[in-house]
Order: sequence, then C-alpha cells, then structure tokens
Amino acid sequence: MTHRHGYLRIPLLMLFAILSTIDVRAAVEQNASLQPRNRLAIVIGNTNYQSKRLEHLANAVNDATKLSDSLKRLNFEVLTGTDLTADGFVKLFHDAEAKLPESSAVLIFYAGHGMQVQGENYLLPIDTPDPENLDKLTAHAVKLNDVIAKFASRGRQTFIFLDACRNNPLGSGANISNGLAQVEVGENTFVAFATQPGNVTVDGTDENSPFTTALLKNVEIPGLSISDMMIRVRNETEALTVGRQVPWDQSNLREQFYFTEQQMLDPAQLSASLSRILSDPDAKKKLQIELASNDLQTAVLIVGQTLRSVEIPAPSGGSAEPVGTRVANLSSTESVAVARQSVVSGLETLI
Repeated sequence: MTHRHGYLRIPLLMLFAILSTIDVRAAVEQNASLQPRNRLAIVIGNTNYQSKRLEHLANAVNDATKLSDSLKRLNFEVLTGTDLTADGFVKLFHDAEAKLPESSAVLIFYAGHGMQVQGENYLLPIDTPDPENLDKLTAHAVKLNDVIAKFASRGRQTFIFLDACRNNPLGSGANISNGLAQVEVGENTFVAFATQPGNVTVDGTDENSPFTTALLKNVEIPGLSISDMMIRVRNETEALTVGRQVPWDQSNLREQFYFTEQQMLDPAQLSASLSRILSDPDAKKKLQIELASNDLQTAVLIVGQTLRSVEIPAPSGGSAEPVGTRVANLSSTESVAVARQSVVSGLETLI
C-alpha cells in the first residue's frame, strides 16, 4: 500500500462499505436535538376484527407498533391506536386535533382493512358490523376524504400512509371495487398507498407487511427525502411481493420533507472503524460479502456531509472549494451520480 498526505490508502469501495456499516440509528438518536419538535404522528393498526366477514390481520398492530417506535426516534410526537372501534377513531382524532396548532408536519399511518365504495375510500374499525346494506357499512366506517380534510392545511405538511385494503370483505359489485381509489390530495399533502389503485395488498407472513417492512427499512436513513424514500419503498415492496404489489403515491407538496437530516460522522469514529476493519481478517471478509448489497447512495450521502468543511481541489482542477458546495442536494436522485463523482474525487485527494 502507498501513503498520501499522511493517510493510509485503501480501496474507495471498501471505505464506502465501512461508512455504510456505521449504525445509522445511533446517529439519528445522537443528533435528535437537531430535528424539529413540532411533528405529530397518528399511527393506527387494526388486527382483531369482530365480524366474520373481516379476516384477522396478523401484522397490522405489529406494523403500527414498529412504525411508532421509529417515528419517536425521529422526534415525532406519536399518538398510537390499535384495534380501534368507531368510537376509538373519533377519540384518537379528537386528541390529535388538539395538538394541530403546534404542528408543522402531521403524519397519519393506517394498517388494517379498507375498501372502496362508489369511488370513496373507507377505513374500517374493528367493530364494523356484518352489513345488511352498504349504507350501514359506510355510516360506521371512516371516510378517508374526511380524514384528509380534517388534518390537511395550508400551514403544515400532511403525510398519509395507507397499508390498507388487504382484501375486499364484500367481494365485487355494482358499487364496490377492489382496492382503494385515487384521492384528491389537499394543499401541501402527500398520500402513499401500499399498492396501486384498484389492487389489494398482501398482509405478509413475516412480522410486518411487505409495505411496512420497506417503510421501516428506509424511514430513518439520514438525508433521504420523502420522494426518494418512496422510490425505495416502491421497489423493495414490489420485490418482496414478486410484483404483486406496487406502492403508489399522490403528492401536492410545495417543498421537500426529510424525516432526518444528513448526519456528520465523527472523525474519531471513522478512524476507529478504519483501524478495526483493516486489522481484523474476519471483518474484511464480512465487508467483501456486504459490498454486493450495501447501499452506496446512502454511504455517499454520509460521506458528503462529513466532508462539507474540507477544502479539496475541484474534479477538473482549479481553486479549492468545500465539497459541500458540490453535494448540497445529495438526497436528490438526479444528483447522485454527480455527488458520487465529487465525493470520490475528494476522497482520492485525502487518502
């Protein structure tokens, strides 16, 4: 190996792999004070339906519980409701409304049964009765458009994630359609469906549904915008369901939203990681295995943030500039290639 500028020279891919093994969750928790405090989340999971027409959903409560934990780490004030009756929905929404004036961002997550009737989407409480007619069912259910109208506002960003419509309990008919319908999103509102309009979702055989599994994997990644996060969630859900389920979103957002900001790496932590990896044959072997699956984009995001204050020559020569000038929008999918080139050039100069 050679030395340059007093640093040990190692392959760039290995450095990226080392960076990507650093505990992202720990970084999020250590920098929690940097996140806005006025974030509100309403998280609902309905598993134990009373009607024989509505099957038990093993994962819905698990989905709500796990996502609640993640959102708390991201500095959301979280109101969680599980196995909610119609009255339970009313109470939870009432409690949430009292906190709205202080909230600049509101997130609503629902896992459970949902259905589309005459183009309207409904979320079903666990005490939804065996309906003798659709009027009785819709009177008892929660209309999605009413939820959007209640919480969407020009003064805040509103995000709705629906892991619903895991089957259609009444089958098809003149007024009933499979899946959920597209919605008219309100001002500064983002609505994500676990699958495309008119399709049903998969509850899954693991602890969480495929959609929530993908959401949990990506929501705490530093520096990832909600738009880029949904691209990952969409691709991963489609892969988990072998193409049966493709998440869908509708957005009227006027600015980008980040669940957590990009994080600075502690130089001492980086140095310790380098020393440990280079001196441990087992760790080196593990890295070689992980190289095929590690998320290079995430590593680039973290590296770029770490190097923001380091002056390096521009890739094409010329005067030095902070690398952050060239990677200011690293979370944008369109700029990843440019960001990667800038960061690689900077690292080649430094190591």
